[in-house]
Amino acid sequence: MNREDRANRNYKTTTLRNTQLSEIDRYVESLCREIRMAAEQFHLRERPAISVYFGGGTPTLLSPGNIDRVMQTVRQNLTLADPEINFEAEPVSLTARKAEILVQHGVNRINLGIQSFCDDIVFRTGRRDTEAQALKAIEIALSTGAVVNIDLISGLQGETPETWAYSIRRAIESGAPSITVYKLELYANTEYYASLKRQNISLPSDEEELKLADYALEELTSAGYQPANFFTYTRGGRHVQRHITTKWQGTDVYAFGSSAFGSLGNAVRRYIVGGASASNAEF
Repeated sequence: MNREDRANRNYKTTTLRNTQLSEIDRYVESLCREIRMAAEQFHLRERPAISVYFGGGTPTLLSPGNIDRVMQTVRQNLTLADPEINFEAEPVSLTARKAEILVQHGVNRINLGIQSFCDDIVFRTGRRDTEAQALKAIEIALSTGAVVNIDLISGLQGETPETWAYSIRRAIESGAPSITVYKLELYANTEYYASLKRQNISLPSDEEELKLADYALEELTSAGYQPANFFTYTRGGRHVQRHITTKWQGTDVYAFGSSAFGSLGNAVRRYIVGGASASNAEF
């Protein structure tokens, strides 16, 4: 689920309001039913899952009760083999209470979509997260004992070498053991793209973005972070995200929920797939 009202890549997004709480409950009920049906049909309990990933938006928007319901359904219908359990979160949705729920369910990796530590740049994307909220969310996430990853996006509207340097420095200072640096990607079905076509906004050029990437690599390396993949740096080369690396190695993915997709060998399928003795579950 995602609070944004614009489409993002190939994922379904929707705007959530307080009046839609019953709709969210129905979605969770359907998700749990899908997990049960797929697990039975494809004998998933016989295929241990080494990674469980909740994301593609902001699953921490779910109420504690709904998080409980999904996690209980997962454990009742899948065989988890010492899994990495990863939750995506936005700063405004990761509260101390939500963090307690995640700890209770064995969540050991939290990914925070910070984007930037400069309030003005974040506001221009349509979000209202502040630097103070971001730092508080990182503090809460670290207090759970989970591996915490911070997502930053270079090339947003208003980005300059100075603002980028500030975000990189604050990310390092936060103590997060994993930092991901994404280059801004524009998709034709987003408001950001439409604003650029209308020339209502201007973005850094490709050459300027390369300089931002070079700066991030230099600063993170100097601070003791090592590349874990093309865009993620981890302190000392540790804390590599199992979910991503095993997918690249061809591990099967069991996918549940709206717009989730899985893979079996070289085939990509919309719903649930199975196969290997070590697999991932994705929501």
